[in-house]
Amino acid sequence: KKSLKVVQASGEKIKYLPSEVQSFVIYNTKEGDMQFESQYIKKENCFVQLIHDGPLKVYKYYFPHGYDSSVQHHYLLKSQEVHYLRLLPNKWRRQLVSYFPNSALFKKEREARQFRYHKILDLIKAYETSIS
Repeated sequence: KKSLKVVQASGEKIKYLPSEVQSFVIYNTKEGDMQFESQYIKKENCFVQLIHDGPLKVYKYYFPHGYDSSVQHHYLLKSQEVHYLRLLPNKWRRQLVSYFPNSALFKKEREARQFRYHKILDLIKAYETSIS
């Protein structure tokens, strides 16, 4: 998202840019509470959804599809070693092995292909368990 619109109790609408808000939470959605953070990605500040907070933070980066403007998302990883890694649906296994060359788990996943793109969070949790 490029901005956050807040409707005050008075009905006044206020627009905030990602550079003006550090984070916000949307409570009680169908998927539970959703936390968003303002992050500097692709040369601009934007809001990304934090879906896992551990040694590897996992975010969803939402963007409009280039053809029909439907909402799409990519996963972003952030660690101390990697500023941001945007995992692409058709290259994510290769990207993980490239950025984490010492991880036997990511190498095994590249060969075995047990996880699907939408289940990356399960793989990241398994990785964190293997390094702790």
